[in-house]
Amino acid sequence: MRHRTTAALAVGGVLLALSGCSDSGDSDQPTAQQPPGAVAPPAATGPGAPAPAAASTTPAGPPAPVAIGQPVTITRGEDSIELTAVKIVDPATGDGTNSALAPTQRLVAVQWRIGAPGTKTMSEYPGAESGVYDDQGQRYPAEYFRKVTAGPRYPDGAAVAPGDHVVGYIAYVVPKDAKITKVQFAPGLGLAANTATWTL
Repeated sequence: MRHRTTAALAVGGVLLALSGCSDSGDSDQPTAQQPPGAVAPPAATGPGAPAPAAASTTPAGPPAPVAIGQPVTITRGEDSIELTAVKIVDPATGDGTNSALAPTQRLVAVQWRIGAPGTKTMSEYPGAESGVYDDQGQRYPAEYFRKVTAGPRYPDGAAVAPGDHVVGYIAYVVPKDAKITKVQFAPGLGLAANTATWTL
């Protein structure tokens, strides 16, 4: 009987020792490592997170100046308009009761061609949206009601159907000795972002 008790105690001690070794081994296991090439967690978001860098954008500038006779296409909203200062008549001859000028003045006329290359009907007002400039940078606005013998006056505000165009002259009164160096057209009654320029 004594031998059985001693044996039982011995077996229990061995089992207890083995159990202790197993617990000790588990606690010594290394922690899991992120494998090479793993994707990093996403950046923090919320009130305390840094703001993302803003994309750099450069606004488009006005079209480059072109020679008289060259068309310039300007985007207007979702559509576009094609403007051409076809030719300049300098000096021009007045036609009708509005042709009288002061001795220190002369008349200049520009033939405009306005087209609608897009899908919408477009209307422009060269009598209010165009001007000529001299070599000192002085602008001379259009005088819509003046007529010239060079050809019919442009019908200001005429509706231009898609794929069509309208042609006509607009007159400008300038000093007799002024040297005209460029012609400009600012669509949208001068409020459009881009301005078309023709140089002489």
